[in-house]
Amino acid sequence: MITAQKTSVLVVDDDTILRELLVKVLTIKGYTVLDADNGSKALDILDREDVDIVVTDLQMPKMDGIELCQRIKDHKIVPVILCTAHREEFGDRKYPCIDKLISKPFRLEHVVEAIEDCLAMH
Repeated sequence: MITAQKTSVLVVDDDTILRELLVKVLTIKGYTVLDADNGSKALDILDREDVDIVVTDLQMPKMDGIELCQRIKDHKIVPVILCTAHREEFGDRKYPCIDKLISKPFRLEHVVEAIEDCLAMH
């Protein structure tokens, strides 16, 4: 089983405050955390770093979270957690590129639980 100390998480969100908060909390929990403020930067990081899981926002400039998830899954087998304040837009649709969907606003421990769940499944 992968432990937090050996797990690398990429946090992708254009909201600087939320992104920095997630980085801080996940670092305190023992994860190695990388971050990006948009999908293009996230893909650059994924090209050069080993990442175990990605936590991304849905609505971002240049590339939304769905496109980022699809592009990640085209090249790597990495679990992806998508965070959105617009969960109702998903309805019953399923996106194979998304391993977990978290509704905003969320409690920080929900992100940690989602990470642990995804890692346990992969």
